[in-house]
Amino acid sequence: MNHQLQCLLFSFAVFLTVPVKTLRCYDSTNLTTVECLPGIHHCLKLVETRNETVTQSCAYFSMTPAELNSALLNSLEGTCFKGSPAFAFTETPLKIMKGFMQCPCEQDLCNGGTDMCGGFLLMIVSVFTLFFSS
Repeated sequence: MNHQLQCLLFSFAVFLTVPVKTLRCYDSTNLTTVECLPGIHHCLKLVETRNETVTQSCAYFSMTPAELNSALLNSLEGTCFKGSPAFAFTETPLKIMKGFMQCPCEQDLCNGGTDMCGGFLLMIVSVFTLFFSS
C-alpha cells in the first residue's frame, strides 16, 4: 500500500474520532446518547436522595463552566449539589430540587454513558493499514 493511501486512511480515521462541537450526554429516559442544544455546556446526573434513583440527561441550564463554578462557590467540575442558599438568592438558572442531588459535568458522555464508535473505527483502520502495508 502506498504512503499516500496510508496517510489518507489515517486522516479519515482521525476525522471520525474528533469530537463535534455539540455536547453529547447519556439520556437514561431513552436509553441512548443525545446531542444537547447549542449553548448547553453540561451533562447532568440527578440522584433522588430518598431511593438513589439516577436520571441522566443534558443540563436544563445554559451556563458556561466558569459561570457554574462561580455559582457553586468555585467548586470543581463533577461537584454534586443539593441546592443551597449560596445560589438561591443570586440570578442563576440553577434550580433547587428538593430530594435530589444534581451532578453536572462538562465532557461528552460524562454523566454515565459510553461511546466506543470513534475508538473502534480508529482501531479497524489501524489494523487495516498494518495488514496491507506488509
